[in-house]
Amino acid sequence: MGKGASSSRRQRRGQFKAAGYLQIKNMFGRFSGEGEAWYGKIQEDGKQSHEANMNKMHDRLENEMQTKLNTAKESWKTIGYNEEEVKMLEEAWLLDAVKVKETYREDKKEAKKLRKEANLSLNSRKNANG
Repeated sequence: MGKGASSSRRQRRGQFKAAGYLQIKNMFGRFSGEGEAWYGKIQEDGKQSHEANMNKMHDRLENEMQTKLNTAKESWKTIGYNEEEVKMLEEAWLLDAVKVKETYREDKKEAKKLRKEANLSLNSRKNANG
């Protein structure tokens, strides 16, 4: 949906009514050639509008998740995790953040294992240096 396009059905219907399209549409039967063309066009417009809305929503969600991940990475680095450990924690975070119904339990176990490995690695490095 571009700039100025309405997102609700009520608004689109109001625009069609103001332009006189609905009066013209009602002159033809639903299954006449003109009626089928009208409904086909409206259906296509609705699909495009829905697709644009879904893409916008997915982009917004992706940006939010990336921002949260970047914040978490910074906090992990300040705690003292090295790059390898941060990659393990990042993978664990992604497994927890993106839930797939079919593999939910396995993902949860894998994330827990990755976090444990990262913590053990951090603790072994700190104990070796200390």
